[in-house]
Amino acid sequence: MLISLRINNFALIDHLDLELSPGLNVFTGETGAGKSIILDALDATLGGKVDRRVIRTGTKRAILEATFELNSSLAEWLGNQEIDPVDGTLVVCSREITCAQTSLRTRSRLNGILVNRKIMDQLRDRLLEITAQGQTLQLGNPNLQREWLDLYGSHPLLQCREAVSIAYQKAQKAKATLENRRQSEQERLQRIDLLEYQV
Repeated sequence: MLISLRINNFALIDHLDLELSPGLNVFTGETGAGKSIILDALDATLGGKVDRRVIRTGTKRAILEATFELNSSLAEWLGNQEIDPVDGTLVVCSREITCAQTSLRTRSRLNGILVNRKIMDQLRDRLLEITAQGQTLQLGNPNLQREWLDLYGSHPLLQCREAVSIAYQKAQKAKATLENRRQSEQERLQRIDLLEYQV
């Protein structure tokens, strides 16, 4: 659950500290009031794609920070990435976006630890789904459905999944070896037939 969001120098926003309460939180306002910018900032915080336009005019750096409360499976996943949750249940995601002369540089951190984009993408998939008008839901993605079910099953199920994956790989390797031997045997028999015919 999102607890807070801090935005500095992002798009039109100079500075915004947003505290969210448990339950339903609603952003309302007229067209152009900035509701979408807040959602874009949240997505960018968790590794979403950005370009130079996200940095507020007249500044060279945007800083974004979001704090989430984790459930046990997310806390376990974070531990597997060697990142300890704050107070056992929180993760602070931050991203610094800097505009150099010819390029855009970003740095992402989880609880102060520098992380790569892959980790942020995986975390974003577990924490957040922003669905705009006309977009399909992630709920329809069979791979993601399987991942969510496995995460719901927690550590014992993940261990079983790993064991099944290893067993499947071994079975595929054995099947390929058997097929190679059958083909070699067939080639040997054809060679014998050819030699007998020639003699």
